[in-house]
Amino acid sequence: MMRTRDEMRMTIDAYRTLYNSSVTFGIKKQLKAEEGLPDLVASAEQLEAEKAAQEHELQELRSKVSITYRTQDISLSHRTRPYFLHVLTSFLPPTSLTLTTKAGAGRETRDRAQVC
Repeated sequence: MMRTRDEMRMTIDAYRTLYNSSVTFGIKKQLKAEEGLPDLVASAEQLEAEKAAQEHELQELRSKVSITYRTQDISLSHRTRPYFLHVLTSFLPPTSLTLTTKAGAGRETRDRAQVC
């Protein structure tokens, strides 16, 4: 009986020691985690500030690209407009002369048909 009692006490003491050491280990881990928490919070705030700055820069670059595209389109239209005007002016007068000549010839044949 005494031996059983002594074994029970030793078992309880072993569990008590295990419990105390695990609690101590947990507290140490928690303290270590809490030590790094302010650094993590500061790092997160810094990263958020960098993100906001980069988003602002991205927005500025997008607007610059948009302006550049508009300027390029306007420049292209100003450069190509004289070419199109040249093509139109060189093509339209002969065509309009041909059309008026043909229209005039059509009237003449119609007038001749009425006279006869």
